[in-house]
Amino acid sequence: MVSLNQKLKKIYNIVLEAQLAGIKAMKTGALASDVDKAARDIISAYGYGEYFDHGLGHGLGIGDGCEFPIINQKGTIILDEGMMMSCEPGIYVPNLGGIRIEDDVVILDGTGIPLNKTPKEILILKEE
Repeated sequence: MVSLNQKLKKIYNIVLEAQLAGIKAMKTGALASDVDKAARDIISAYGYGEYFDHGLGHGLGIGDGCEFPIINQKGTIILDEGMMMSCEPGIYVPNLGGIRIEDDVVILDGTGIPLNKTPKEILILKEE
């Protein structure tokens, strides 16, 4: 039998793979919906697409998470130099739990550069 921690580790690794793909897709000239798709396709390929029920990210500012660019399946903005946005894919499975990994990204010299310097290794505080 697969333990709860094993299930959550698997989901964590899927979300991390999706997040890294989203960051890689954040570059000058990219269409916002294509950036979302880069991460969403990975989550869907593992069979968790229905559990990623929000957009990949949004611009950073003093609003409530609705700043441009909006990075989701309908995003029509073309990303450009100097734009700052979040990259935060997640999988949320009812009666199991959820994982979201979020970094803030800025486009410099045409490439998405994460501003966060937090480690990506999973940390289990208590085994089942």
